[in-house]
Amino acid sequence: METPSHSADVQALRDLVASPTWVRVAGYAIEKIHTGVLVHALGGAGQHVTTPPASRALLAAMWKRATGREVSADRIEGVFVAVEEHVDHGRDSVIDLLVRFDADTRRYRLGIEAKVDSQPRAEQLDSEFKGIKKRPGHENALVLLALGAAQACYLGQSEARRWSIDDILSLREHVVAAALPHIVQPWLSELEAELLRRQIAWRVSASDAGALGYRGRSHAVYQHERIARELEGHGGGPWQVKILPRNVVATASSSYRKRDGSWIYLELADGELCLKAGQSPEAKLDLPGVFKDVVDATRAGLEAKGRTVSAPRARPGDSATLLKVPVDLTSAPAAEDVREAAEVYLTSAAHLVLSKG
Repeated sequence: METPSHSADVQALRDLVASPTWVRVAGYAIEKIHTGVLVHALGGAGQHVTTPPASRALLAAMWKRATGREVSADRIEGVFVAVEEHVDHGRDSVIDLLVRFDADTRRYRLGIEAKVDSQPRAEQLDSEFKGIKKRPGHENALVLLALGAAQACYLGQSEARRWSIDDILSLREHVVAAALPHIVQPWLSELEAELLRRQIAWRVSASDAGALGYRGRSHAVYQHERIARELEGHGGGPWQVKILPRNVVATASSSYRKRDGSWIYLELADGELCLKAGQSPEAKLDLPGVFKDVVDATRAGLEAKGRTVSAPRARPGDSATLLKVPVDLTSAPAAEDVREAAEVYLTSAAHLVLSKG
């Protein structure tokens, strides 16, 4: 029988990472590497006296991908490529890459904020976009270039367009034409490897993750994303994957219920589905006591289905974990296991008032 870490897809990933590229040696998670390749393909940083036709074609394709609007590559001129550009004052005012150009009497500004394995923030992106739009008379666009775990993380509402690896690979023809082969081909190879890492993370054991190129929490993020994607709107979803200071979590955004200034909800973290509770600092409630009826009913329902349930000792504070149910993130039915447990909780808490997460 084929074990998870020895599937055909995992072997394909082993083959892809067998020979290190300059990108992996330098550090795939370093965002400047990725924006640097784009700067090279766009003709280099600074004000361009002339921009190579292939670079103009790439820029036109990037603009269309970001906005859905056409611009003629042959009409592009006055290209200026800025790295780590200040678009405003204060926090969240420096954007990783800003490209200014003209075409047919119109002026354009395309901003790119790169994230690899860090949690993207809508507040940062909206602050940067506000700065980009301060200069009047331009058509403006902002892209979140997410090329690692950031592809899978919850962003919230933002005017920025999120690009994943698929978006960059859709520009492959233009990138290859505009860049030197020894720079761009290894980069594209690493993007393809990362795409596969994302797709098969659930089949990869934690002990094998490092050898297959997973970095830090990227393995956990992709595993949680798979659960969130398969559940879609079920089990209290949509489920939002986030990178927190201590771990990776997927929170069921529609599972929140409130009572007496406190709330209860579901969160998947570290291979456990957790029933958690929180309260405002001034409430000072005994959270296990507030939700005892829900906890008892949920536990009884889960145990009736043969599930293993534990109840950690809750400490006084603004949050508490009330129940834990183990989930094997590398198993094929993991999402179904989460959905089944979530439905038991939602039934047990049906008498409580729905609350926003």
